[in-house]
Amino acid sequence: EKTLGKDHPFYGSLLSEVASLYQTLGQNDQALELYQVALNIAEKTPGKDHPDYSAYLNNLAYCYDIVGRFDEALPLYSEALELTANTYGEEHEEYGLSLNNLAALYLNMGQFDKAEPLFLRALNIIEIRLGKEHIHYANILSRLASLYESLGQDAKALNLYLQSEKIIRDVLGPEHAEYGGILILMAGLYQANGEYEKALPRCQQALEIIEKTLGKQHEYYGTTLSNLAIIYAGLGQLDKAESIHIQALEIIAIALGKAHPIYGFDLTTLADFYLDLGGHRKAEPLYLEALVILENALGKADPWYARTRSGLTFLYELESRYEESDALMAEALPLEQATIARGITFLSEQELASYIEVQQQNSADLIAYLYARPSIQVSVLPDLTYDQVLFQKGFLLQAAARLQTLATSTPEATEISSDLKAYRRRIAGELSKPPAERQDLEELDAKANALEQQLARTIAGYAEAQKQVHWKEVQNALPGDAIALEFINFEVTFPDLTDSIMYGVLLLRPGASQPLFIPLFEEKEFNHLLDANKERKADYVNELYAWADRGMVKLGQEKKSLYDLIWSKIEETGLEGIKTVYYSPSGVLHRLNLSAIAVDDETILSDRYNLVAMNSTRQLGLPSNDPSQTNDALLVGGVNFEVETTHPELDDQPLLASRSASEVQASTGTRGGSWSFLKWTEKEVERIAATIAPEGYQVDTLFGSNADEETIKAIGLGKSSPRVLHIATHGFFFPDPELAPSFRRGLGEAEP
Repeated sequence: EKTLGKDHPFYGSLLSEVASLYQTLGQNDQALELYQVALNIAEKTPGKDHPDYSAYLNNLAYCYDIVGRFDEALPLYSEALELTANTYGEEHEEYGLSLNNLAALYLNMGQFDKAEPLFLRALNIIEIRLGKEHIHYANILSRLASLYESLGQDAKALNLYLQSEKIIRDVLGPEHAEYGGILILMAGLYQANGEYEKALPRCQQALEIIEKTLGKQHEYYGTTLSNLAIIYAGLGQLDKAESIHIQALEIIAIALGKAHPIYGFDLTTLADFYLDLGGHRKAEPLYLEALVILENALGKADPWYARTRSGLTFLYELESRYEESDALMAEALPLEQATIARGITFLSEQELASYIEVQQQNSADLIAYLYARPSIQVSVLPDLTYDQVLFQKGFLLQAAARLQTLATSTPEATEISSDLKAYRRRIAGELSKPPAERQDLEELDAKANALEQQLARTIAGYAEAQKQVHWKEVQNALPGDAIALEFINFEVTFPDLTDSIMYGVLLLRPGASQPLFIPLFEEKEFNHLLDANKERKADYVNELYAWADRGMVKLGQEKKSLYDLIWSKIEETGLEGIKTVYYSPSGVLHRLNLSAIAVDDETILSDRYNLVAMNSTRQLGLPSNDPSQTNDALLVGGVNFEVETTHPELDDQPLLASRSASEVQASTGTRGGSWSFLKWTEKEVERIAATIAPEGYQVDTLFGSNADEETIKAIGLGKSSPRVLHIATHGFFFPDPELAPSFRRGLGEAEP
């Protein structure tokens, strides 16, 4: 600085080195500040066309990447890629490495569809320029393998890991730290899929490499030992697994301290091990100690804390300690829901799917506990379960998609949404740190909330889509002569794992202290009923819904009707005075018309009740004066199935309109050469239009050749969707696709 000045390139180079040191020490805020100054210097001298400028761009982008500020990393990586192309050309290895950087960012963002082609292109460039035996080629292979592993394409991931492993071993040697890293990745893949005998030698070899390069007291040695213990447990070598678990904990305690979250999570791993063996007394204190450590280090909303809480909840349920279990679940549910609700504003589709998958498992556990409990047990579980069903069926499956659409419906909304997304990502990054290291969290949260309120004021319907509805709000909206039913289906996983899928219903009455859970039937009972009625073929539907033969014994078993399976237990709770039933179906119940189910030989359910089907009873708890809701109706009928597609640009899409009659016939089992014209569907649409138009609906109709698939798919693009969409036409199902063989049957070990 004294001899050359702060604008000299060498001063910028030194700043970049210091920034790199801060980054290694985990002091990313200081690193970001210095990287930015170094970049500003390089922009002036030697200028944007110099390779140093691109290098600083990549450094700054990578630092943003590792702290989760992806929106700020993306334009930097993109600019670096463009400059590299101008400097070296798009066939140069530097361009391939820059492509790899951008692809890795998309991988971290969960945008796998964008990451994959970039990885593949980078791989091709490095292969041509440096060859398949180069270490850069191996590194890209392992990152691409990680992508496929995230997508569940484990066999494809393994093949790439194998190739990468061979290159690293040949280039760097079997004792290099990087070789140990690829072995750990492969061992983890095998371990996650139950192939412990293949995971074992790789984990052992990685452990030897870590011992030689870093020593037995290093944290990596401890965490790898912990993985080795899990593998031994999977192989049934329980004594060895326990001793290694304990050894791993001792090393991590020395290397990182007992307040470190890795130590806390390894306590959870050991507690899980004891719980699986029935050692409740050993497991409980480990779970409790881990919860304290993880709460202090990461907070109660962190996934590691949630995992530990889940294990302790399972233990309490096994021991019928319901009060303690209820407290943990009541704590968990709002935290998990809030995390996902925030994530909708910035998570990628794949990231959100991963969160939802975890939520679905938590929901399954919740319902399984509720099902297994004694019916007389006073509990908050029915309340929590109803709220969870509202969140999943109502918010995640419907409102979340609408939020995404509304947030980009206008240029103004798109700009606000982009800013909100950036703040939410920064908040997520801060929340991932220990509480003592979090910075500006309150300020960031306040700014994000202000933007959300701005969206709610700007975009009609945004506030309603964003709202979290609880069972009390649904109950308050019910008239005195109405009830709400939320049907649920769930796997019976507690106290033992089974292959049974049960159905139940949560019944909500006005004035009741809480929802009532009613177990209904097992899915195989429903399937048996359908299969039995298929024998009648032509009368299949009539027989399925009919009251006739009810109660007759067939082959030593009572023959049940739809009423027996679905409705009888609901009526046993007492429905006197009930006129309206709002219900949300689940699973196989989507295939039924509840109104048509026979109650006796003269009455069907719709004779007794006004049954109102809903996607979710959440709708009852929302304001009825949604300003975004229109009174438009689109009615489709009288379809001409012989029409050719009128949209050549969509010819490559799998449109039904472009399928031949023989293809559709083969897929659906229809007889004859083509779909027949249904003239009464045209009459149906005309009658509906005449009925609802006087009620204030603006009605549009599609008939004949105008009623094609492309037009239907374009509904709602660039304008509001109609409130009512009615399509009167043939119905059919394509056969279910054949599933690929399970990874768990073995990946194979063939070398590429």
